Amino acid sequence: MRLIAAIDLHPAISLPLAAGATIAVLWYWSRLGTAAMPESRRRIRRYSLLVVLLLIPGLVAAASFIDHHDDPAAYLGSWLVVLALLALLVLVAMVDVLDTLRLRRVEMRRIRRGLAVRERDGRDCGGRSP
Repeated sequence: MRLIAAIDLHPAISLPLAAGATIAVLWYWSRLGTAAMPESRRRIRRYSLLVVLLLIPGLVAAASFIDHHDDPAAYLGSWLVVLALLALLVLVAMVDVLDTLRLRRVEMRRIRRGLAVRERDGRDCGGRSP
């Protein structure tokens, strides 16, 4: 590995971007611990943050340190790992969407039950709303 090579992005650009992204991910991780949200959503989002934390160094290595002329196999392998992690991140995002739909369905059932109870109690009061 050499720094003066046919790389995609100079390390002077990729390393500060990676540091900033890592700080942002860690800040968001800490905020998830105090946010009022269902535990399933917190777990899914933290899992996605772990994938991002794995993705950041892979992106930096693939874009800034592995030269496709010097080691084509390593270059290809590094980008395949990056693509696999991106695919995993999309999969986790889809799980998050499904969890959100599940949580919405549960909340709608709870609301319907509450409305049914209010309607039933209203009829018990001689048709007047409480």
